[in-house]
Amino acid sequence: MQSLAARPVEDGHCRVCLQPDPVEADIDPAAIEETRTALRHQLEDAQRIQQADEEHLQTAQERSQQLSFAISSLRRELDARTRDAVAPRFDASSRVAALKAGIDATTQLRESWARVRAIDADIRSIKAERRQINRDIKEKSEQLKASRSLLRDPLPPWAPTRGFLSFRRDSAAPPTVM
Repeated sequence: MQSLAARPVEDGHCRVCLQPDPVEADIDPAAIEETRTALRHQLEDAQRIQQADEEHLQTAQERSQQLSFAISSLRRELDARTRDAVAPRFDASSRVAALKAGIDATTQLRESWARVRAIDADIRSIKAERRQINRDIKEKSEQLKASRSLLRDPLPPWAPTRGFLSFRRDSAAPPTVM
């Protein structure tokens, strides 16, 4: 803003518009009354317009509240319809997941039983091997006993009691002492 204090103005003139100030003799009371009446009418018109605008604003606010309620109702309905449309898919996917879990559990159980069967076969094989080893031990023990009994038995009557035994391969004669 510019300051009007430094502005050169003639005496008796307005600083803003530079027009001469009104003189008391120039003032017409009828014109003033007419101006006041016009201003009152303008004020009344402005008040009526303001009141109409306030009524229009109130109507618009009420309509806005009604529309907000309608929007909320429509959103709830949309959510319900969406849930009804989507829920079966979720149910199906959860059933598929449950079936997959069942298949996995069955597969693990089947693998466990396969391991049990393999372990059982190994046990049977080890038991059969143990029985064979026990039979071999028994047979070798009997052979050992037989060998020991031969060593403990007295010599046949034709065998010398002392000395060195000599066996001839070409002869069928009993061994002789040398």
